[in-house]
Amino acid sequence: MLEMVHRHMVYIVAIIAMFFGGWIVWLDAVLYTYVLPTVQIADETLLILTVNPGHRIKIDASRDMKRLADLINEGADRYEAMARSVEERVKEAREALEFERNILASVIEHLPEGLVICNTAGDIVLYNQKAQRLLTVREPLDHTRSIESLSGPFLGLGRHIGSVIAPEKIDAAISEITRKWNDGKEPVAFFSIQGAADNVLSVEMMPILARRDHIVGYILTCHDVMESVSLEARKTAIQLFSVFRNDLDRLKTSVEALLNVCRTAANHKSDLVHAIEANVSRIDGLIESTFREYAEFPDVCPITLSTESRPEFYDFDLFNRPEPGIDIGNQLLVNLVYTVFDTETTGLNPTSDEIISIGAVRIVNGKIVQDDLFSMLIDPKREVSEASIRVHGIRPEMLKGQPTIDAALPHFQRYAENTVLVGHNVAFDMRMFQVKEPLTGIRFTQPVLDTMFLSAILHPAHRYHSIEAISNRLGICVRGRHTALGDAMATAEIFLKFLPLLARMNIFTLNDAIEASKKSDYAKVRY
Repeated sequence: MLEMVHRHMVYIVAIIAMFFGGWIVWLDAVLYTYVLPTVQIADETLLILTVNPGHRIKIDASRDMKRLADLINEGADRYEAMARSVEERVKEAREALEFERNILASVIEHLPEGLVICNTAGDIVLYNQKAQRLLTVREPLDHTRSIESLSGPFLGLGRHIGSVIAPEKIDAAISEITRKWNDGKEPVAFFSIQGAADNVLSVEMMPILARRDHIVGYILTCHDVMESVSLEARKTAIQLFSVFRNDLDRLKTSVEALLNVCRTAANHKSDLVHAIEANVSRIDGLIESTFREYAEFPDVCPITLSTESRPEFYDFDLFNRPEPGIDIGNQLLVNLVYTVFDTETTGLNPTSDEIISIGAVRIVNGKIVQDDLFSMLIDPKREVSEASIRVHGIRPEMLKGQPTIDAALPHFQRYAENTVLVGHNVAFDMRMFQVKEPLTGIRFTQPVLDTMFLSAILHPAHRYHSIEAISNRLGICVRGRHTALGDAMATAEIFLKFLPLLARMNIFTLNDAIEASKKSDYAKVRY
């Protein structure tokens, strides 16, 4: 028997190999025909039910799996039609609220004084354009500006009031308000600060009371002292000229009566009469022109309610935002403030290539703050290859005279301070920053999340996790692809769509998201 086995060993091994090979082929077919398609169908069905009702399942699998996908797509069509009908009714109900919101936005926008409202934690809940002009000097999307214009503070929803007004002045004002309140006096504090344009601003601060004994926030109004002095001076001058004008009118009447007597007594006008008439006319003209000059006040225009969306200067939901804790890792993802950013570079080698553009947006209270964007071109002080120009479209002449990286990175750090950084394949961008640490002295120490890692966790059955692939799955329209600001905006929309999906996987806190990201295969990539 052993001799027979030894004699036919080759055939026996071949039969065993064919047997196991057949099993492997069968298991592989089952894996790619049934198992992976089932996972993909489950993932994409969840997308339809949560973040993208317009998504439809397209799958290359067995006939049974395709039939299941077709049935789900048919149900999705009906679900989307019902959801659209409900959305139309909700839209009608929102129109009345939107009208009231537009009135509030218009009034806030046209207030003559700078207005800032913050919650008890110091987070800005509301501000108007006047406050933005008085407290900041930046033009976020103007690439022609010089670096000197970038030194001002940032004012935005969710930012701390201490970013535009010295924290010690705020603390002193709160102490004064508390003391006056306890003494039964009017709880208001006054102090002065230096504005962004080196002008002196007078600030009045008072509490917002939800109940008689409960402060939920503070109102700060500010105005330029010199503007106020100039306005008061004009008012005083007008009052003095009004009195002076009445006296001159009486004198003019007396002189004209005297002239009439002279004309009657003489057959012709004497040189004296001509001189008196000319001087009276000149004085009268001088008084009129002076009065008009001092009486010129800014035109008061009626407030118009635009049908277009206005800048987002307020979010009253921030009153209910939890107090920031020391342990940011255990805070819920939906409660955190994020800076979502992207860079464009001269190439893909962090050690030899340079950053030529940084774009960023902020997410506050689960929404993208459209009025608080960051976009900056950077002079790399080197040539930009045609290959990279074909990707991002930034030509060398656009970069001449722009800030260099040692001036730009400190400004971006101030923009992103006290937030969680988010990017797509963000390890590359962070490595670009890290390489510049010896030159700039800037180190970004805050937590970082990567939407590419999160996509691999949420959709493991999908092969592609680029911005385009994810956006197609989630129904996101990408504008300005391969521009720093355009990619940052797309990444922010992707991240917001991911939040409810992460919650379904019991990923609720920042630590949960970081630990889950470490399990992604992409986390093994190093730059």
